[in-house]
Amino acid sequence: MFKPCGRVIAAFVLWTALANVMSAQGTRATITGSSRIPLGRLSQGSSLSLRSLATSAVVKATTGQDGLYTFPGVVGGGYDLTVAAKGFREYIQRGISVNLDQQVRIDVSLTLGATAETIEVSPTHRPSISIRPYRREPSSRTPWRNSR
Repeated sequence: MFKPCGRVIAAFVLWTALANVMSAQGTRATITGSSRIPLGRLSQGSSLSLRSLATSAVVKATTGQDGLYTFPGVVGGGYDLTVAAKGFREYIQRGISVNLDQQVRIDVSLTLGATAETIEVSPTHRPSISIRPYRREPSSRTPWRNSR
């Protein structure tokens, strides 16, 4: 009487175990690395952008105090990596290939760059300037009056 129930339980346990093994294989990858500035020092607070070539989706990250970054849970495919830090040239690496269940390491070396200023002009805001002619008012010391 209990044999059919025992078979169902055994099948359920086997199915659960197989599901756990299959999910452990992983369907995502990880991209990690470091950001260095001249003289080999690690760069803190560098901004990183990882853009998918298939979907154009962008994921952002920042290097920690140790100069390291991680993009976990990356889907397999092609990517472009952009790294920017204040006072340094922007670094771009194109065509990074990532496979499933892979850990990719990309160490970046930034070079010194020029500081740039950006001035944004909005077409909706126009300064108003009013010009009035100068008119000298008579003072009490001047015996004549302005005839205008």
